[in-house]
Amino acid sequence: MKSDYSHDVQGWAVLDTFPMSIGVLDEQGTIIYTNRAWHEFGEQNAISMAPDTLGVNYLEVSEGADDEYARQATAKLRDVLTGNSEVVSLEYPCHSPTTRRWFLMRATPFVHDDDRYVTVAHFDITDRVLAEEKADQRREEVVAEREQLALLNQILRHDIRNDVNIVQLSGELLSERIQPPGEEHLDRILNAATHVQELIDAIGGFTTQIQQSETSLTSSNLSKVVADAVEKVEATYEGRPTNVRITGVETFPSKVSVRATPLLSSVFSNLLNNAVLHNDKSTVEINVSIDTRDDTVVVRLSDNGPGVPDEKKRTLFGRREKGSESPGSGMGLYLVDKLVESYDGSVWIEDNQPEGAVFCVELPRR
Repeated sequence: MKSDYSHDVQGWAVLDTFPMSIGVLDEQGTIIYTNRAWHEFGEQNAISMAPDTLGVNYLEVSEGADDEYARQATAKLRDVLTGNSEVVSLEYPCHSPTTRRWFLMRATPFVHDDDRYVTVAHFDITDRVLAEEKADQRREEVVAEREQLALLNQILRHDIRNDVNIVQLSGELLSERIQPPGEEHLDRILNAATHVQELIDAIGGFTTQIQQSETSLTSSNLSKVVADAVEKVEATYEGRPTNVRITGVETFPSKVSVRATPLLSSVFSNLLNNAVLHNDKSTVEINVSIDTRDDTVVVRLSDNGPGVPDEKKRTLFGRREKGSESPGSGMGLYLVDKLVESYDGSVWIEDNQPEGAVFCVELPRR
């Protein structure tokens, strides 16, 4: 004789504390118990039967619905009730007129007094599904962005770079013949051409960083990377009207290892060039220091420029952020931020004393 299990399960008040909808079916598919979450869902969605749905045959209702997911749920539940399956699950949409939502149905059988029952639980998985949709959309956008950046990189590195090289070469040839009144204008042309070259390098580095986003990090000698970047900047401005004086390299530790990619050099090249470009003094002074800690190392680049207002200290690293008097595009600092982030590091700006700014880069030590 079939036991009155419907009476027993009514005492399972603990199930009312669960946020998911839980019901129990007998072996005919009739609902004999539902918890509070099940009742509330029925009330909130104005179903055509009592919110607790007790006494309703779950299988008959599902079979009568003109919905492919309902038919799949019915088939899975029958498999469990007949013993053909032990545990089944089904993800399905259940949208309201105003809200998109998805649920996961999980059905598990059990035996009580030789009678077979099935516990049916419905989990709200809307947040997960929406997150997956967003991730899929973002992956498609990333693919499109990479294709666009690859094309941009090709144009920059071939067509535009060739034209800029001609401007620089012609300007250098003219420098031997031009009269003093025109020297200032020629210097501006050469400075602008140099900046365009640096911008091309920054954008190219950014494109490469995206294309190599899955490249594993390797050990890099930070002291050498920074020293090489300093030497490169000094060579760039040698003989130019702007006098660039960079100190501190002699105090670097002999070797400090960090995990990075070969693009680590772009971080410090961009920061050093930024310090020069945004400084209107006749002599640009930059001090570079490397401070080793237990687990990290901090590189500080202190300059004697105009400084950075507090409200700009973080936004300056944004994709299109640049100072109102900046001759650049802001892409260089954006590249710095993204590269350092990919190395599990951080970058920030402090005030220098008595004037100027300090750009700080912290990286994990190997």
